[in-house]
Amino acid sequence: MAGAQRCFAHGNNAEAAFKRMAVDRGYTVLRAGWPDFLLHRKGKPVFVEVKSDLDTLSDGQIELFEVLAGVGVHVVVWWERMPDKLLPWRRFRSLSTPKQRRR
Repeated sequence: MAGAQRCFAHGNNAEAAFKRMAVDRGYTVLRAGWPDFLLHRKGKPVFVEVKSDLDTLSDGQIELFEVLAGVGVHVVVWWERMPDKLLPWRRFRSLSTPKQRRR
């Protein structure tokens, strides 16, 4: 038990121990892909991912955004190419992904 307490006393060791515990209990742990900003207005949260002109969403972001959307959290993308809009992340994904060429 003393080893466990010592492990939780330090940031990275504590996080690693917590992750092991969560995985052992059947949870999927998502660390990467969190949006850049959390905005709120009148108690309503909106997560915002900021992307430069040529950026796309990573696989980790897509996985996390799916989870957030599944529990009703609004995620949008501010894209340098369309700076006057906040795009729903699925719409951004369809616009930013190169189209497959027909053979």
